[in-house]
Order: sequence, then structure tokens, then C-alpha cells
Amino acid sequence: MTKKVFIFKGDKSDRDGFCEIIKDRVISGIMELNPSKLKLTITEDKPPAISIIPFSKTPVACISVEKNLSDDTSIDEMAKMEEFAKKQKGFVGIYLVSEAVPVAYEMNWPVNTRTPGACMLTLFCQKKGISHDEFLNRWFNGHTPLSLKLHPLWNYVRNQVTDSTGAAAHYDGIVEEHVKDAKDLLRPFRFFGPFYRVPLSMLQTLIDVTGFIQYSSIETYLVSEYWYQS
Repeated sequence: MTKKVFIFKGDKSDRDGFCEIIKDRVISGIMELNPSKLKLTITEDKPPAISIIPFSKTPVACISVEKNLSDDTSIDEMAKMEEFAKKQKGFVGIYLVSEAVPVAYEMNWPVNTRTPGACMLTLFCQKKGISHDEFLNRWFNGHTPLSLKLHPLWNYVRNQVTDSTGAAAHYDGIVEEHVKDAKDLLRPFRFFGPFYRVPLSMLQTLIDVTGFIQYSSIETYLVSEYWYQS
């Protein structure tokens, strides 16, 4: 199965309009081309005015498409999806990824409805001055287990970018961290808790992240998730 992530960004002044275009036009257009799996993560809600996590105010949408490219028809359909996406307003790029899901929820809600809880989407680039092998080792074997230890994660999707098409922005990682309750993400005593460990947990996270990620490249978004084909 091949997985690609289509990224779009909108205008801060028209979040609702951006979301409407993505849901009504872009998702519908991709669905017509028979993806095996189709999921949307999108900045549907405004991030808190004050937050310990520096959420971006720029609207973003990541459309995750999986397709079994086993014959000419499926390859042609994927190519048509890409051409369709490139023509849409706000198109940023298409990213071929290698996915890992260290912690996964059990989906018991219907498709076309919002996934319970809340999600943090993070886009980032490899730290300059380290090898790609060191980047992957620190990410996979250091940061992933630390995140699972510190945060109350219900679902964790780790996408390593291996190639890109028509990309106006370079990314090496696309990560989705999902919690059951929005308060688990938005309240530091729950995301980094318990309360007496918050300062230490935040310091551990900062030291770990700056060891393999180019800190200035990090983009963090508060997103909702929708499955359209699972």
C-alpha cells in the first residue's frame, strides 16, 4: 500500500472558507478516484489565544491517501489525484511517506464524522549538521518512546517523508498525536502532567526535540480528524 499526504494551507482571515473548500471540493474530488483509505486532518477550530503549545494560526489541511498501486488503473487514478490536488487553491505539496503507528485507537465511530478527542499535527525538518541515520534513530528510538511516556496519547501516527512532488515547502516528518479529550492536549497539567513533573517533562521534550529537529522548522497545529474511507 502506498501512502501520500497532500498538504494545503489557507488564509488566516478565512478559516471557515478554507475548511469548506477542502471538505466540499477537494475531498469530493479525491473520493471520485477510489482511494483505498482517505483521512483528513484540518484546522477546523481556532487554537487557544494562550497556550503552552505554540499552535500556528494558519489554516492547514493534510489529506492522507492510501492506495494499492497494483495495476495500471490504480496508478492512473493516483496520478489523477495528484494532478487534481495541484490545481486546488492553497496547494503546498504531495509527500510520499513511510507510516508507523506505535499506538493506535480502535475506530468505533462512523466515517464522515469527526474523530473524538483532539489532535496535534506537527510538521518539521531534520536538524542541520546530523546524518539522516542519526535523525531517524533519535526520532524513532528516542523521541517516540519519550512522547508515549510523557503524553496521554490515544493514537500516534508517525510519517517519515521519503519523497515529495510539486512541494513548495520541504518536510522530513509529519506527525499526528491524538488524545481522547481535548483537555488532555490543551491543559499542560494533563499533557505534560502530573503537575509536579510539568517543568521537567517540558525540559526533557525541548532537549530531545532540538537534538534531531531543526527547531525553526517546526509547525504545530490544532486539528480535527475525519475518516472518509477507512
